[in-house]
Amino acid sequence: MDFLSLQLRIYSDKDCEVSSRNSRKAPDYSINLSTGRFHCPACNWSYTRRDSMLAHYRYECGKPPRFKCPYCQLCSKKTSNVYQHVRSVHPNEAVTLVKLY
Repeated sequence: MDFLSLQLRIYSDKDCEVSSRNSRKAPDYSINLSTGRFHCPACNWSYTRRDSMLAHYRYECGKPPRFKCPYCQLCSKKTSNVYQHVRSVHPNEAVTLVKLY
């Protein structure tokens, strides 16, 4: 048995090559064995780290933007995107954002 098999205690579906530490929690902990990436169960976007996929799934996937630029109409799901936008597009303005909800 290889290292990955030992670490994950594989429960696999031969058709999609998905494994999990617990077969009942496969959507939250699933990893594609052929690519080694974690896929969002809702949109199939993939990430190299499980925590990145879970953050995407909980806070971004299928949700409207939460943050807005105070100087124009740009909206984003991530604060970092709005801060970077303000720094580059509105360089003489204070770096801030508006929370939509």
